[in-house]
Amino acid sequence: SVSPQRKRKKRTRRNATTMRWLFFYVFFVGRQTTALVDTLVLGGGFAGTYTALQVRRLRPGTSVTVVDERERFAFLPLLYEYACGVASLDEVSTPFSAFDFDFVRGTVDSFDPATRTATLANGDTLTGKTVVLALGKESICPAGASPFYRLEDAEALRGNLPDTCVVVGGGFTGVELACHLKAENAKRNVTLVHRSARLVPSAAEHNRAAAVAALNTLGVHVRLGVGTGTTPEDLAADSDDSEDTTTTAKVIWTAGARPAKPLRELPAVHKSSKGKDLLAVDAALRLRLAPGDVDRNVFALGDAARLPGGGDAQSSAQVALQQALVAARNVAAYLDDRPAVPFKYVPLGELVALGPRDGTASLLGAGLNLDGAVAGLARRLVYAARMPTPAQRLTSLSGLASKKYLSSSSSSSSSSK
Repeated sequence: SVSPQRKRKKRTRRNATTMRWLFFYVFFVGRQTTALVDTLVLGGGFAGTYTALQVRRLRPGTSVTVVDERERFAFLPLLYEYACGVASLDEVSTPFSAFDFDFVRGTVDSFDPATRTATLANGDTLTGKTVVLALGKESICPAGASPFYRLEDAEALRGNLPDTCVVVGGGFTGVELACHLKAENAKRNVTLVHRSARLVPSAAEHNRAAAVAALNTLGVHVRLGVGTGTTPEDLAADSDDSEDTTTTAKVIWTAGARPAKPLRELPAVHKSSKGKDLLAVDAALRLRLAPGDVDRNVFALGDAARLPGGGDAQSSAQVALQQALVAARNVAAYLDDRPAVPFKYVPLGELVALGPRDGTASLLGAGLNLDGAVAGLARRLVYAARMPTPAQRLTSLSGLASKKYLSSSSSSSSSSK
């Protein structure tokens, strides 16, 4: 038999081994990750991704890390084509792993401007010598409706295109989506609901008129002046489906968005007094620390930032791309101890999709207007040129080549002032 003394020694060794493994887990395996990089980009949309790529181009040795909760960058203006099965996943998106920067997939839970540190939902922290806040906005979609704001929303719609649907929101997204849904299936019952009396009010007048005409030609039912208090259930019940009153309409929500949670939770001193949680920045896109003072190495851009005085720069991919160029230059300027440069938005034109092949365009300060298949082709060519990588540009052009934009079935015209 084993003596009590030997049993005690054996138990002591076993306990010591357990303690060593526990020490190893706590201090190595279970320990929260902390990292310091030259440039930390929070958000992988247009503003964040293109800023990261430009920083790498301007300073190839700079360590750049992009954080996003999704695994793919999405070219959002092409979500309509993807949702309706006209474009493939590779035409409209690229894995972040394909880019020339480091990528961390995770949800940003909070950000501390004082320490330039982001805390992720899993407890990991990331700190940047410079930080780019490009988390953008998130959809405000009520229960009972389906959002159309991100790639996953288009993915869900692509797999379940309804026979009867109500599109809520008469801005660019709602109008373009309604046109695509109806053009993809002429028998589909599509109703477009908007709270004001004027569709796409911020559009160029030529494009607005073309959009209204396209909705009418396609047979989209348009309801204007519908209050924001109307529920999705009411909208579904009131949809213009006179042939089949038993069909429940799918309500697709494109109206309303708000800054991402980590931005909304920042102290008020960092926010604009006129922008509903929009971040206040100076002309160089630097985050405001206090009235009259900015943080020289924290930048904010995209949907969730407001320039001094507001300006005429709206939330769009075009604005985000231009801001990304300036933000990247100013990140590099800070790291190289050079002065920052101001951002000035230059409107290059407006492209609107009115179906898988047709569109409308107002270019050169409305000096050149395009309609129909010509506008649709111009839109896709411009977007192909703006893709973030050569591989995706080639994929986009290859997909474009398979589509007969100039077929006799599609009308096209152009005019100039």
